[in-house]
Amino acid sequence: MAKFSVSVSSEINCSRETLAQFVLDVPNIPQWSSAFVAIRDFSGEPIGLGSTWQAVSKFMGAEFVSDNEVIEFEEGRLCVLYVDGGAFTGTNTWTFDSTEDGRSVFTIRGQGEMKSFLTSLAIPLIRSQAQNQMRSDIQNMKAILEA
Repeated sequence: MAKFSVSVSSEINCSRETLAQFVLDVPNIPQWSSAFVAIRDFSGEPIGLGSTWQAVSKFMGAEFVSDNEVIEFEEGRLCVLYVDGGAFTGTNTWTFDSTEDGRSVFTIRGQGEMKSFLTSLAIPLIRSQAQNQMRSDIQNMKAILEA
């Protein structure tokens, strides 16, 4: 198995609380993340430790379903998800911080392992595509929140 890690961060012109509320509205994720086609079987509001859902995603032309569980949670500051996507397992970490002038900083970090040997050979391409997708997702989010 091959390990991977990607991370993207950006400042957004809204409060940390507004950002966290928007991101942690799980059924809303496909609105800002084009990688997500649908959210299914969400265990319900409010999100917190132990919350679960399935995400139907598209990545590099393939559709897959991942099981997600919140394994660490700090209201309005941190959400760590364990993700089992079939071909990969790992964590996604969302952090919400504030700047001195009241804007927010959102960071997405994905870490994990590819389960298949053939998939693991493509780690550099997968990492690059994931980083680009995360950047695009944050830009979509900024456009919505700063409108």
